[in-house]
Amino acid sequence: MLRLVLPVIIIWGCNFAVMRIGVHEVGPFTLAALRFFIASVPLIFFIRRPRVPFIFIVVYSMTFGFGQFGLLFVAIWMGLPSGMASLLVQLQVVFTPLFALLALGQRIPLATGVAIIVSLCGLGFILSESGVAGPAPIILGVAAAMSWGASNVVVAWGSVHGLNYNPVSLVIWASAFLPIPFGIMAGVSGELSQATIADLWSALPPAIYLGLIATVMAYHFWVKAIATYTATAVAPFSLLIPIIGIYLGNVLFDEALGVARMTGSALIIVGIVIHMAGVRVRLMRESGSA
Repeated sequence: MLRLVLPVIIIWGCNFAVMRIGVHEVGPFTLAALRFFIASVPLIFFIRRPRVPFIFIVVYSMTFGFGQFGLLFVAIWMGLPSGMASLLVQLQVVFTPLFALLALGQRIPLATGVAIIVSLCGLGFILSESGVAGPAPIILGVAAAMSWGASNVVVAWGSVHGLNYNPVSLVIWASAFLPIPFGIMAGVSGELSQATIADLWSALPPAIYLGLIATVMAYHFWVKAIATYTATAVAPFSLLIPIIGIYLGNVLFDEALGVARMTGSALIIVGIVIHMAGVRVRLMRESGSA
C-alpha cells in the first residue's frame, strides 16, 4: 500500500504552497481552468475513455475536480493559509468512512476509528494556533474536504460494482470536463479581463505542477490504491500531507509553526501508525483465513 500512497503524500504535501502562488497570480478560477486543461489536453487524444458509464465520469469529475479544487482554490485566494488548507481538506478522512458507510455499507474498523480520533485531536491542536480573517475560507475548506471524501466513495463504488478501468484514463477524462466551467467562471468573475500575458506566464509553472504531477500522476496512484484496497483503508494516510504543507507554509510564507502545530503533527503521525497497524493485522488475518 505504501508504494502507492507515499508518492501521493509527498506530491500533495507540496501542492498547497504551489496553489497559493498560483491563485495570487491569476485568480482561483483561471488557475483551475489551466490546471485541468493541462491535465487533459493533449493526453485525452492518446488515451482511450475508460469503459465505465458516462455518468460515473461526470460524477467523479464534479466531486474530485469542480467541488474539491474549485472550493479550495477560492478559500486560499480569500486568505486561507496554505498550511491550514492542507489541514482542513484532511477532514476527508472523516467524511470518507462515513460516506462509505452510508453509500456502500463499508464498516469502520476499530483501529481506523481510533486513528481518526487521535489524528483529529492533532488537527484540533494545529487549528487552535491558526488565525483566519472570517469564517468563509474555513467553511470552503471543509466543503472541499467533503467533496474529496465523496470522490473517494465514487471510486470505491465503481470498484464494488466491478468497474474496470485505467486510473490515469479516469483522471484525464474527468479533468477534460472542467476547463470550460472554470473558464466561464473566470470570465464572469472578471479574472480573465484583469489577467495580463505576464500573469498567465507566471501562473504556467504552478498550473503544470498541479495539472501533470498533482493531478495525473498523483491521482493515478491514489485511485489505484482505493480500487485495490478500500476507501476507508487508504484515506487516513492523507493525514500526513499537512505535515509537509505546514512546514512549507512556514518556510516559504512565514506561516507560524508553534508548539501546538508541532504537537498536532505528532498526534497525526501516531494516528497513522495506529491505522497502518490495524490494516496490517487485518490483511494478515484475511490472508491466513484464505
